[in-house]
Amino acid sequence: MKFKKFRPEGFFANVYHVAPIDDVYVYELLIDFKHYKNSFKGKVYVSLTEWFENAFNDQSIFTINSTTFVLKLIYDYEKASQDAFSMPKLIICHEESGSEYATFMLTQSTLNFLDGKVSDLMTDLDENVDLWSKYISPVIDVDFQCDVEAELKMLRAEGHVIYLPDSELKGYPQIRTLMNKAGGTYQDGTFVFEGSAESVLTRLQEGKVVNDKKLYQIFESTDNVSSKVVKKLDLKPEDKWLEPSAGRAAIANKMREISSDGVVCEIFDLNISSLKQQGYTPIEGDFMSVTREQIGMFNKIGANPPFCNNQDIKHVRKMYDEHLLDGGRLVAVMSQAWVTGKQKIQIEFREWLKAVGADIEMLDRGEFKDSGTDVATAIVTINKSSELIEERLCA
Repeated sequence: MKFKKFRPEGFFANVYHVAPIDDVYVYELLIDFKHYKNSFKGKVYVSLTEWFENAFNDQSIFTINSTTFVLKLIYDYEKASQDAFSMPKLIICHEESGSEYATFMLTQSTLNFLDGKVSDLMTDLDENVDLWSKYISPVIDVDFQCDVEAELKMLRAEGHVIYLPDSELKGYPQIRTLMNKAGGTYQDGTFVFEGSAESVLTRLQEGKVVNDKKLYQIFESTDNVSSKVVKKLDLKPEDKWLEPSAGRAAIANKMREISSDGVVCEIFDLNISSLKQQGYTPIEGDFMSVTREQIGMFNKIGANPPFCNNQDIKHVRKMYDEHLLDGGRLVAVMSQAWVTGKQKIQIEFREWLKAVGADIEMLDRGEFKDSGTDVATAIVTINKSSELIEERLCA
């Protein structure tokens, strides 16, 4: 019997973690097909990581009895950004007809594994494709929703610490996930935060998603990457430099060792505090909202801008257009999404890089693994020369 003739109600799907590999659990989707009338059973295991990678490359996922099926992720990101209990779901559908064969909710265990990987794979998608989320936010398995909402109110916060109650928490695995995503570290019945624990707990109790690291795209440059950026800048003691998304000064500190005439800009409050402790006077706020009059012009700019949603492209263009002096040099760490991306902004950026004669060094995937992301990156070096650009545009 052909698989495509089965009725939707005859299909079931579950997610299991099958084995820890290098301390990371590998999750597989077990699609368990059953047709009671014909007593037919069939099981297919699909690696969720492989599924995401294939899905974003427009490849088929699996085939049974010569019939190809695909998986779609349905997720209301706007709702999820406000509601920590919003659940994403997967739909199994026929490749050609689009007929749906099964729908199921993603569980917390699956999301724990996928979180942090999905945003890296999302960067090649068109902005108007609403079937895919820009993040998998920390959410709660629906079976535990009531327990978690009630039990979060049993917690108390003081200073940098959230205290757990003496009584057992049924939803502790979910609460622990929320705390970890919010930046908390477990210590003897408490979760310790770098910033205000009261603010974190209040937002969690209101059902909000707390993941400031992802919200502000806080992925610090490694020592190796920072050294490469500064070397490519060819910084001199007399140079005036800018780091527009300074983080905790991974790049800025190396530039300051050569030239003391620098400016740093930062949006995240904890990073701002760190910069001040290191002797900087940061421009506080979103670089995209900062004007030339506020911070001036520079002959050297070294940067590690946020990647998500083509933010790195927008940041680099602003650095070049508004803050880089003619004859100056800009070196930026970027994602590789624009290299083959089909979005208008990505295509235009590739053409612009050719026009300005940019040098591009592709970095190995994993350069930022220690910072919390495995996204493929590149270092882009641009020398600003109005005469060169005019010559190339006229050619």
